[in-house]
Amino acid sequence: MREAQAFVLNRNSHFDVEEEDTLSGEVGAAIQTVSDLAVFFEKQSWKKGNFKDGQIPPASERMPAELAESRKLARFGPKEEAVKKLAVAHHLAWEAYGYRENVALPMRSSVNAESIWAAALAEKKVDAAFNARLTTARPYLFGSVKEVDFSPEEFEKAAKLLEELCPTSIGSTASPAVPSTP
Repeated sequence: MREAQAFVLNRNSHFDVEEEDTLSGEVGAAIQTVSDLAVFFEKQSWKKGNFKDGQIPPASERMPAELAESRKLARFGPKEEAVKKLAVAHHLAWEAYGYRENVALPMRSSVNAESIWAAALAEKKVDAAFNARLTTARPYLFGSVKEVDFSPEEFEKAAKLLEELCPTSIGSTASPAVPSTP
């Protein structure tokens, strides 16, 4: 396609009568390339699912990226945007936690940080001390802190809580939020 674009679709290549044979060969090659491309596309599966399903990494992989972006914004960007990104990371952390710990949500409840957190508490899959720390950080975790109220220290405490909730190290299976079994 690039060759065809450089020669055939280049208007300056059409002015020389002596190059007519070369030009017709290039046009033929360009037509064959487009034909080959059409055959390639016909052989592909164009189901809508091929473009969406399997393309989104799980929450446990997306959370660290969102958390890193929120930390970057906390240092260099608008603080309110940093808090919004932290809220996204918070949702993903609970989604990953709920999946990992098999938290059962009540019927018809939406899958979000608040409902997974409540269900994990009800099922005693989060200990009281960790829950108290999460509750303290709640304004940051849910993205309701305004720029004038932004505290870098409190923001970082909330970010570290998400790392505890959704450990990113390979091979981690449980977080400190899980009560120890006697």
